[in-house]
Amino acid sequence: MNPIPAPLPPDIPSFNLIGDSLSFDFKDTDMKRLSMEIEKEKVEYMEKSKHLQEQLNELKTEIEALKLKERETALDILHNENSDRGGTSSKHNTIKKLTLQSAKSRVAFFEEL
Repeated sequence: MNPIPAPLPPDIPSFNLIGDSLSFDFKDTDMKRLSMEIEKEKVEYMEKSKHLQEQLNELKTEIEALKLKERETALDILHNENSDRGGTSSKHNTIKKLTLQSAKSRVAFFEEL
């Protein structure tokens, strides 16, 4: 004789077999609990992300402070100046500009250097 199964506790979702598919019935409390867990994890992630970004900025500041101006070469200074200008005079951009010009203008450009 098959005994009738006891009803599930109210906090456990029930499974229903419909045709060949299995459906999962969520209750409002389950959805609220899941939403709260997701929100909690999102807040934790954002806090960790903010903390890591602050650490990264601190390390960048420390690295900049440790750089010695006396050890900079002429190329380092030139690179920093070009970077400050926005990198408009990079090697790639210079070559690209030159290939768009005539041979005379290219020769004149290099004579100016």
